[in-house]
Amino acid sequence: MTLPRRALFGALLLSVTLGSAPAPGADVVRLSPASVPAVVDAARFGLNLGGASTWGAEQLTANVLKNPGFEAPIERSLVVVKAIAGATVTDDTPWTARADGLWSGADFEVLSGSAAGSRGKVADYRRAGSAGAGEFRLAPLPEGLRAGDALSVTASGAAGTVPMWWTSYGDVRTANGNLRPGSGGTQAVRLAAAPGSPSRLAHHLDTLQRGGKLLPVDGAWQLDFWARGEDAGTRLAVAFRRHGRAPFLDRELQLDPTWRHYVLPFAATDDGPVGPLELSFELRTGVARVDDAFLGAAAPGAGGFRTEAVDALRKLHPGYLRDWQGQLGDSFDNRMADASSRRPTRYRAGDSELMYHYSLPEFLELCAAVDARPWVVAPPLMGDDEWRRFGEALAAAGRRHGFGEILVEFGNENWNELVRPAGLMAAETHAAVADRAFARLRSGAGDYRGLVPVVNAQFVNTASWRKLATLSREARVIAVAPYLLYRLDQVADADAVAAAFDDVVAPLREGIAGTAPLGARVAVYEVNFHTTEGNATAELRNLAVTGAHSGSALARQLVGGLLAGVREQAVYTLAGFDAYTGERKLVRLWGVARDLAPGRLRPTGLALAMMNEAIDGDAHAAICQGGTAACGNVTAAYFRRGGKLGLIVASRDARTLRVHTGIPCTAPVSARLLDGSDPTRNNEADEAVAVQTLTPRCDAGWAFDLPAHSLAVLRTRQPAAGSRE
Repeated sequence: MTLPRRALFGALLLSVTLGSAPAPGADVVRLSPASVPAVVDAARFGLNLGGASTWGAEQLTANVLKNPGFEAPIERSLVVVKAIAGATVTDDTPWTARADGLWSGADFEVLSGSAAGSRGKVADYRRAGSAGAGEFRLAPLPEGLRAGDALSVTASGAAGTVPMWWTSYGDVRTANGNLRPGSGGTQAVRLAAAPGSPSRLAHHLDTLQRGGKLLPVDGAWQLDFWARGEDAGTRLAVAFRRHGRAPFLDRELQLDPTWRHYVLPFAATDDGPVGPLELSFELRTGVARVDDAFLGAAAPGAGGFRTEAVDALRKLHPGYLRDWQGQLGDSFDNRMADASSRRPTRYRAGDSELMYHYSLPEFLELCAAVDARPWVVAPPLMGDDEWRRFGEALAAAGRRHGFGEILVEFGNENWNELVRPAGLMAAETHAAVADRAFARLRSGAGDYRGLVPVVNAQFVNTASWRKLATLSREARVIAVAPYLLYRLDQVADADAVAAAFDDVVAPLREGIAGTAPLGARVAVYEVNFHTTEGNATAELRNLAVTGAHSGSALARQLVGGLLAGVREQAVYTLAGFDAYTGERKLVRLWGVARDLAPGRLRPTGLALAMMNEAIDGDAHAAICQGGTAACGNVTAAYFRRGGKLGLIVASRDARTLRVHTGIPCTAPVSARLLDGSDPTRNNEADEAVAVQTLTPRCDAGWAFDLPAHSLAVLRTRQPAAGSRE
């Protein structure tokens, strides 16, 4: 006889009423699913892809070079009007100021107030004293511009030095014109040398030696570039090496007077000592031009990313992939540009602030390849026309790749003073500019209805969530970042492990209660450990954030957030070896992958992959019966689609628990365990923590022993008895 689908839940509730004997020393918890789902059709947990670097673990792109087209940077920043004198406006902070003249000739567009949409030129720019705010003489001064209004200013860096490359010696500079055939850029690099006075340009990679080889050079690689010599007989030496060993590639090329594409494949075995990588172009005589270089594995992965990055994402199987790489000062055209024309960008002053990003089309192609929904951080300094074209591009990609939804977030952490040079900190201005932007985004998207507008708020300030929800007409999602364990002082190891499980779900519930009546839902744009404060030693911090228990700690927060009603959550981040604390000590943050090659996941990454295997269908809270302390230490959720069932159980208990799952023994299950009982085990030096197969026992329903601080995931492998599936 076949029964309705609800019969499986009835069988589950019946099975948990039957007694069983616990394992010696184990406390008992009996779980059963709530009848009403907390989230209908729950999404898998997401992940921040992060920015691509040349030095740490975040070497994401197939072309490992930054600014391979040798293009001049885009300078773009936010001005908030403090005062107006004649045609000159003064910014409200010196934080965004630059050297005299930098913004002279720049374009501006007003973003807020009655003058919003007005455009013009910066006729002249000066700082008010050596440490004062910027003074911008506008041509013309927009009618109706008032104090408090925001405008973006955009300038193009001048030709000269080669951004993101290093001039070792000699005459090396960028030059406009005389470009290689088909280039989309505007510049090439020019090297000039004379006998006894060579010129050398270099690019450095994998310089974070404390992490070991985070960019191993193994297998089939390739260097290709365009070059020409101004005179016959000009010779260019090209080398790629890891310091401390023989070069992987060492060639001297005779250049033609016309542009030629040089393709240099090589096979590498990176078996030497740890050391930085270096690519160099050296010219000993004559004048040469070089443009549009590629260095990387000969077989790139989807979207132009390293195959190692793509493989890691497929293991983690995120429901959402968030594109946050510091692109706040970028332009629409640059987000869409190919590698030959894409330019570095900067929204804050300083040489170290230059960033080179992968493109929006590359990111969207990657999302499609790893079956993730895109979560795009849109540069908030874009103007009206840029936002409309952004909508057109996203809608076209949504149709092409079959994305049912694309989250579009207005900037990143507008409330955060650190991003003030491109962040609208005043809630009223934030909401007004975002609404204008999202309206134009919708206009560009036409009949594509998959774009989801998102604004961001400070997690610890739940009142700000409600304020944004009240002010914004367009955004129905408020995104926050409930990081774990901000502060760790010197305590016993056991106390540090316990602190990793401190709850941040309660503030989520409080904030959701304030925004839900206004029709806005809450999302999590970043979540992970953030242990950068306090006086704990580096060793204690690393134990707290990378120990075997850390996977269960992160899982507890993610599952708790989901059961609170948060559908979209993005863990921070795919790769990131370590970071500095407030006291300039190092702690092993932020990556859930310790490295991309050989591809070792930290316990947080293992937990994310495990849970995403189980999330399918509606999410139901687990009702717990048992000891009060034990139930309070377990966070669990069931996932149901038809006759199939998944279960995630995360424990912060320092004891082993006997868990009765409520799943009848007539439903065969597969089960996996991330054992967090020994926090001294981690995956930093070798793979000491791995996901294990768990074998539940039939004890009036499936039951298993869950070690201290551990995570278990169970799934039915076929429809349960009595279902229609």
